[in-house]
Amino acid sequence: MSEKDNAVEKMAELMALLYYHLTKVMIEDYGEKAKDTIKKAIYNFGLERGKNIARKVIENGEELTIENLDKFYDMPISSVWKGKSEYKNEEKYGTLESCVFARVWIEKNWQEIGRLYCEVDPAIREGYNPDILYTSLKNVLEGDNCCESITKYKDQNKSENE
Repeated sequence: MSEKDNAVEKMAELMALLYYHLTKVMIEDYGEKAKDTIKKAIYNFGLERGKNIARKVIENGEELTIENLDKFYDMPISSVWKGKSEYKNEEKYGTLESCVFARVWIEKNWQEIGRLYCEVDPAIREGYNPDILYTSLKNVLEGDNCCESITKYKDQNKSENE
């Protein structure tokens, strides 16, 4: 693993630990109601990230397509998140075999609350281009052997935000 990949992995571990400790204290202090607050925060975080990615795409004179979301993505996740993507019929099928965040949360027995973080993915798509829909098909935090998802246009005849 390169020095950059090691740095990305360490930052991801620290981000996952920060999320764990913040949410753990929130649940301890505020109980089940804290889950709604966590969900709102993750949604807002995802929307902001998506809007920032969209701004970069537009500044580069590109369209808000699924491919450009990946091309201009804001985290170098391919460095340490092991998976593959396949683009077919204007849809992206993703399989993630390894997730740094999930590894940390499973070690901490924090799968349920960790899974709330995964909702950042549909929020990123919504912030990036409201015509793009992300759906989780499998998730290791729910006991699956990998994470699988599909990203597609809400209107399959529309390949860009008009």
